[in-house]
Amino acid sequence: MMKPPLGTPVVYGGSSFFGFLDTNDLAIVTDHGRGEVTGATISLLVRTLDVPNIKIDDPITVDGVAYRVRDRVREGDAALVKLLLREDE
Repeated sequence: MMKPPLGTPVVYGGSSFFGFLDTNDLAIVTDHGRGEVTGATISLLVRTLDVPNIKIDDPITVDGVAYRVRDRVREGDAALVKLLLREDE
């Protein structure tokens, strides 16, 4: 699985670990064929055991940049989770 030094350094809730940051994702939201919205997203793939209690709007630092969690998406068997992020203001 993901073992250091693979990935990008992450700090959450006082713990440090590594994840995979992707700023090239594209989100497409459709409304039953009547409309479509697309846009770039920032996502971070991490092990679920590193962020078991993470909630929407929690602060997280990735590679020294402060973000907030917008959403979390379980991946496959839930051993991994993709966090959708927004830059913290």
